[in-house]
Amino acid sequence: IIADDIQKDGSPHLYTWRFHSAKTRSVPGTNTVRLAGTNGYLDMYFASTSSLVDGTTACPLDKSGVRDLCTTQYTICDSPFATDKTTAPVADPYFHVALVPIKSGSGNATPTYATMPITNGSIVSLTWTNNYTNYSILKYQNNLQTSGQGFVTDAKLSRVRVVTSSSTVYSFLLAEGTTLSYSGQELVNLYGQQGTVMKSGS
Repeated sequence: IIADDIQKDGSPHLYTWRFHSAKTRSVPGTNTVRLAGTNGYLDMYFASTSSLVDGTTACPLDKSGVRDLCTTQYTICDSPFATDKTTAPVADPYFHVALVPIKSGSGNATPTYATMPITNGSIVSLTWTNNYTNYSILKYQNNLQTSGQGFVTDAKLSRVRVVTSSSTVYSFLLAEGTTLSYSGQELVNLYGQQGTVMKSGS
């Protein structure tokens, strides 16, 4: 997970956000970006820019002459070492990206990606074929907490793995926070002492 919460000064600016790779994307589409190699591939799912447009004249050309992925506010560069900027000035943007590596011949199926509505943040969900769903929750800016989809937390970044069929929490990670709950179940309470907590298994 890459979570980049830019807090500059609250005023609109042009920003450059780059992900350098030796590969350009191999699968067209608005989201996900797939970087393919000889031994597997890497999926990049953009949770905070889920309305990406692909290949339109509104998107700038990358160095190889292919149009990048873009929105009205962001351009996602998908060619190595190209420099692209936000297409219009924005105030304190944030980026929330899930990176999923899949090795060739591993038998691992690609998860189903989704962006879900939440207050004061963003959630990306990854639903796997083995009956698990991973949720990554980003609280952006200086909001006291973020809530939605059953989650309530004051952590900057959280990751919760749930058994899909039963909604039972299997594991979780809380970073830079004090509380985390899911569907009314308190998972973490550090009683005001900010920290990082991880738990896996029953």
